[in-house]
Amino acid sequence: MGLSEAVTYFTFAAVFGYGAVLMNTAKTNFDEVMEVFSAIIFSAMIIGESMSYLGDYTKATVAAGKILSLIYDAPPIDAYSTEGEKEFAVEGKISFDKSNFPLSN
Repeated sequence: MGLSEAVTYFTFAAVFGYGAVLMNTAKTNFDEVMEVFSAIIFSAMIIGESMSYLGDYTKATVAAGKILSLIYDAPPIDAYSTEGEKEFAVEGKISFDKSNFPLSN
């Protein structure tokens, strides 16, 4: 955490330092320096926040690839084929003797 905060303050120092040089040479004014400062700082903050999701993005990409392979890969067994052994018919009866199903009110 210390390094990330140090980078933030080093960025502040660099932008204000370079802005001071530009203002001393009359190439810009304070308002423009502050606009550029805000743009750089907010861009860096957004990039930093989005980088925290990079691990989740990688996991999501792998998961999406697995789902798409399930959808588009042909199964090894063709359920609609007429070849091979046929299943035999099974008939039977099930009876429930002395069964009790209590119902709650």
